[in-house]
Amino acid sequence: MLVLYKKRGSIINRWGSITSPQELEIQRSPRLGERARSLVQYLTPTILGLERLKRYGSIADGGYVIPINAVNNSKFLISGGIETNNEFEIELANLGIIGVQIDSSIDSPPNEHENLSFTR
Repeated sequence: MLVLYKKRGSIINRWGSITSPQELEIQRSPRLGERARSLVQYLTPTILGLERLKRYGSIADGGYVIPINAVNNSKFLISGGIETNNEFEIELANLGIIGVQIDSSIDSPPNEHENLSFTR
């Protein structure tokens, strides 16, 4: 079996598994390297100054500190686990964001808003 793979241009990589010619081509592709670097850059944490952050929702549980531009650039919210406090969702809905609240532990949201729907 190994001979057949070698005839087709496959190799055994350092982990002992077979790498196909197509996979080798992808690994050597400059475009793939560029995409990988882009992904790493996207996942790298960014330190933001306090002036770029704001707490939305309540002071304790049910409130979140998030970047202001994340809210300003958002149009839709999916929120899970609201239980007895949906002040965060209400505040974002007041800013014009449309959203859905999902929580299987309750039958209805604590507060209603025309921009928010609820799914149990």
